Amino acid sequence: RKVKERHAAELDSSMSAHPKLTKVAQDHNSSRLKLKDDPDSYTLRVAEARRIRDEKLDNAKREKEARELKDCSFTPVLTKCPSYVKRWARASASKRRREAERSQLSEYEVKPQWR
Repeated sequence: RKVKERHAAELDSSMSAHPKLTKVAQDHNSSRLKLKDDPDSYTLRVAEARRIRDEKLDNAKREKEARELKDCSFTPVLTKCPSYVKRWARASASKRRREAERSQLSEYEVKPQWR
């Protein structure tokens, strides 16, 4: 240990410049991440920064889309669906509903398919 101290003292005496920190520099000498002081707050701060960044990106995307759509002159013309298509859709939906109910019945309540 004495050898190390003597060696450190020799190094200090051989150096021509001895920097001194000002009080302001000493006050700001702590870590910006503060991982040693409060490691849990780091993850919270990172999550908060990510959430804020994502919100800004979403807002920018929405604003860009609104600007692009403002200049758009296209307006679709919708026609009513014919009645026969509506009837077909209702019949198809009821058929799917019946099949779903039948599949939910227990195997003893359903007739065997092989007969």
